[in-house]
Amino acid sequence: MTMSDERLDSLAKELCEKRSVSAPLRWDSLTSDQKDTWRRMAAQRLNDQEAV
Repeated sequence: MTMSDERLDSLAKELCEKRSVSAPLRWDSLTSDQKDTWRRMAAQRLNDQEAV
């Protein structure tokens, strides 16, 4: 796992937990497909930040 993967993972986890305040999603209980979806969203967010 590269450094950026770890960064992406922690951001994905953060997004997931913040987004789901009303119905908390536990990162550990997500399927790998769900985690991939959150990672894609996190990657998009990182790309947006770096593009500014």
